[in-house]
Amino acid sequence: MSGLIDASGMNKKNHPVKDETALSLLDLFKFGCTCRQKGNYLSAINTFSQCLKRGDMEFVGDRETSFFFPKELACRYNLASSYLDTSNLDSALNQFNDLLSRVALILKADSFSEDENTIDLDVFKQLPAPGPTIVQCTFSGLCSVHLKLQNFAPALLYVNLSLKMQGRLGDKEDYYNYNLAMRGVGRIEEAIGRTWDWLGDGGVWGGKVRLVRASNKSISFCCVKYGTKYGAEYVNNLWKGLRKYNGDEVRLVCFTEDRKGVEEGVEVVDLPKKIFKSQRKDMPGWWYKSYIFSSKHNEMLGVEWEDGYKCYIDLDSVILGNLESMVYGVENVGILSTNGMVNENRTDGFNSSVVVWGGGVEGVYDILVEQFSKGERSNASVARMCRCSDKLF
Repeated sequence: MSGLIDASGMNKKNHPVKDETALSLLDLFKFGCTCRQKGNYLSAINTFSQCLKRGDMEFVGDRETSFFFPKELACRYNLASSYLDTSNLDSALNQFNDLLSRVALILKADSFSEDENTIDLDVFKQLPAPGPTIVQCTFSGLCSVHLKLQNFAPALLYVNLSLKMQGRLGDKEDYYNYNLAMRGVGRIEEAIGRTWDWLGDGGVWGGKVRLVRASNKSISFCCVKYGTKYGAEYVNNLWKGLRKYNGDEVRLVCFTEDRKGVEEGVEVVDLPKKIFKSQRKDMPGWWYKSYIFSSKHNEMLGVEWEDGYKCYIDLDSVILGNLESMVYGVENVGILSTNGMVNENRTDGFNSSVVVWGGGVEGVYDILVEQFSKGERSNASVARMCRCSDKLF
């Protein structure tokens, strides 16, 4: 099948798509999956809906032996997830719940309880593959819906069910959602404790990993405060967290154009109001992060800065432990991966909330200066900067 169907029912070349009734149910199902994978969620919703409608008409009374079982569960899951992808939360909730009702009917079980302790998760193993996985993903999907609706109690119920079905190696998104749900019901300390248990067990990343200290170089932590979005209290809280978990001798350098209110002990570097000669007035503040890669302040900050490790941390971050092992586990440059970050809603990308680097990367700032001096947009510069990174963590 050529092209991808958009919401209008036309393919990319504006040619009518072949009548869906001419496709087999299996082909129709596969096409719906392709639409969803390509981000054509409205087409996916239409295709999966047609698939379910035709299946109900063609296989009434013969569900156990037809194509439609267990593909019916996969189809219903993908339909519900497509609704979730488009933020149609009510429809997503209805479809996920309908899927669980179908599972209960298939297993000749009672309706699902609101108490996770009374639910026998082993019963789902009776489902033909990939039935158990679909049920687990449905629990995860229901958690996501309820979180968006701010229904934290049911969100916690479903994410716990999803994690229990997965065993020790749970999905990163579920761990993230678990903490959101626990915070929503006011059980923050318990969430932190359980997360540390998972980290100690290696359950989050699939096994215990010992980070090797790459060298004995010193570490300088740094942050950027520009404009009025974050006040000096954010710098001070970051400073307190670093000292609490990394010792009183820890170093924090704050790059800012307004040092008022920043506590003594935090080293302050004056941030220019313009870091590029041809800088626009409406340039977003996050561009000022690039200035920390400038060589202009190396001599002023001394050999420990120039030759040691630097760790940039966003001001809205909260320090919950010692960061030395993370920093020393990076040989050259490390930056956060967006994989598993629900709020990023993308994979294989970069998130600059935390960046770790050694020496020799001042070229990043030089590249940006060069691009802005030409009056060019900086997409190419950012791409070149990202290629400097050798580690995602």
